[in-house]
Amino acid sequence: MSLRILIADDEELERRALRSMLATLEGHELELLEAANGRQAIQQARSAAIDLAFLDIRMPGMDGLKAAHELKKLCPDIHVVFVTAFDHFDYAREALRLGVDEYLVKPASASEVLQTARRALERIERNRLASAAGARNGRDVDHALKLLEGELRADLGSSGMDAERLRSFFSLKGLERYEVLALILRPSAGGKQDASARKLALKRVRELTERLFSAAGWLTIIEEADTELCCASALPNAVSPSPLAIKPFLDRLAG
Repeated sequence: MSLRILIADDEELERRALRSMLATLEGHELELLEAANGRQAIQQARSAAIDLAFLDIRMPGMDGLKAAHELKKLCPDIHVVFVTAFDHFDYAREALRLGVDEYLVKPASASEVLQTARRALERIERNRLASAAGARNGRDVDHALKLLEGELRADLGSSGMDAERLRSFFSLKGLERYEVLALILRPSAGGKQDASARKLALKRVRELTERLFSAAGWLTIIEEADTELCCASALPNAVSPSPLAIKPFLDRLAG
């Protein structure tokens, strides 16, 4: 999942510390942006939508409360985390009124920051998937599914897979009961080791895999690497495939 995260704090050391913590988040493509005050934060949001903002409440010129109010006008789906050295009730009450998602008190530890960020990212992803589901009968559904499939292919290419994201994708495709089959296929180039031979072998195996699984009614996502194909297939009706049931497919692929 690609995300733009904004860090707004008038203290440069605080921004650097928070940025270094957030940079360790795994499983997401992150663009980390910085702002020294509320006005700069608004300028960043005008350039491109912000998904998640960490805002210091006490900033000169435009404070975090006012910045959050303006950011939500520009980016209605933004998630906001207030970071402040003052744990005052008035701030917390105003944060709740603005619909702020989290509230961190300085100095926040790395584990606190990362846990907060993960909770926010989970909510962002759930909202994105819910929006995609809501668009099932609209023109945007194909686009939403393509975006989600692209993220799943990237997961496969990095040898990882978000199970919840995969379930959401298959659900949007209309599968309610299914089992998942994961395969890694390494085709042989017939003794030839040059790049063109490997590429041709991968292409042929991919075409055959897509044809066989499609004919069997399996929904398959395939990502192509340098020397292998990574596949995730949904088997309808939640019938767990036995090795004997899968063997004919593998025999055809091997042949």
